[in-house]
Amino acid sequence: VLDHFEKGLCHKEKEYFKRLFRKISKEYGIGFIIKTNDFSFCLGLVDQYLLVEENEIVEVINKKDIYDKEVYKYFDKHELIDFVLESRKKGHLLDDYYNASDILKAIYRELE
Repeated sequence: VLDHFEKGLCHKEKEYFKRLFRKISKEYGIGFIIKTNDFSFCLGLVDQYLLVEENEIVEVINKKDIYDKEVYKYFDKHELIDFVLESRKKGHLLDDYYNASDILKAIYRELE
């Protein structure tokens, strides 16, 4: 159980812990419970999200459904999620591009 452990860590350190958690989970079959307000830290890391409000679980979401649910009414949205949602609405799938600059260029062309 990890309780807001990522506070004060830089991006590089957070990425290190993500890799470490994945490795431990894969090699030893150990799961983690992560309590955090940093939703972006959990993206791509967890299998299931439990959204808690006033000590009650208000929603359980599997990772494959995270972009389809309106989970953002419970907390501040992360700009990356907004970007991904807008990209998908316009038909841009992240798998279609090799790097972030190509995605930005494609979306920018649509805005012109």
